[in-house]
Amino acid sequence: MFVVLVIAASAVGLSGWNRYESISGIIWAWVKVALIPWLLFIWTIGFSVYVHHIGKDIRWYPRRDWTKFRGQMEGTTILRTPRVLNIFFHHIFVHVPHHVDMRIPFYELPAAARAIKAVFPKVVIERKLSMREYLRTTKQCKLYDFELGTWLPLPAPARRR
Repeated sequence: MFVVLVIAASAVGLSGWNRYESISGIIWAWVKVALIPWLLFIWTIGFSVYVHHIGKDIRWYPRRDWTKFRGQMEGTTILRTPRVLNIFFHHIFVHVPHHVDMRIPFYELPAAARAIKAVFPKVVIERKLSMREYLRTTKQCKLYDFELGTWLPLPAPARRR
């Protein structure tokens, strides 16, 4: 695997040299081909994990109160998104079935979600994915109070005298 990585990195560097004929051209080629796609991937994964597991209606439990059921059913959401987004992301926004059994193939997640929701309608958290809700959540859900079972915003900074 290391050899393949070295060959690929060398090929990208060579193409940068051929195009720009400079060391900065080699670096720019690596940035365009490797760094930027990697950063986009990492951001996408981080966003996806965040929107599934953080929200005013998502309860977290201390270790003594946590159960598999709570982790699988109450610790994540089903997010309604445009069909093309669901297809592109392999239905990852239909997240509860993924927690219940990770062996469910992506194309069966919507059917599994309907079945789970039919049995546990008051437990499954389902909502529309929206930028407004995401921004509200990032503002309101900074700290989790396990004793109160709720998300809190950060406290206001103390004023200096």
